[in-house]
Amino acid sequence: MLVVDASVLAKIYVEEPGSAKAELVLSEIDLLVPGHAFGEAGEVLARKIRSGLAEPAMIERMIAAMTANFRQIPLEGLLGPAVELSIASGASVYDCLYVVAAMQNSCRLVTADGRLIDKMASGPHHQLLIPLDSYTGPG
Repeated sequence: MLVVDASVLAKIYVEEPGSAKAELVLSEIDLLVPGHAFGEAGEVLARKIRSGLAEPAMIERMIAAMTANFRQIPLEGLLGPAVELSIASGASVYDCLYVVAAMQNSCRLVTADGRLIDKMASGPHHQLLIPLDSYTGPG
């Protein structure tokens, strides 16, 4: 089981640096995302389409693939602890939702978000994070 954040989702579905490594994530057995993750990944795709770096046809493919490959976790049980973690760490609430999802599901979070890694580095949750560039696949 692995929680995946939007920085990795975007790399899986839109070709960019780190995409090959991100695609390894799809070989995990049980992939989890908090309920807002698809919206965040959609925002990345929309920005890339507006700037000419992706085709609008990718929207439907990305949505279908995400819903087929990832199990969504409702935000209700994540939000309170995420706000508390955000206050304590300085990381955004959006990012802390991923960390809390990993914590509550007794698994780890793979991320390409250097700011999140830095914010969690000195706290008790740093062991939950796997930087994408260190991810080697299931197991």
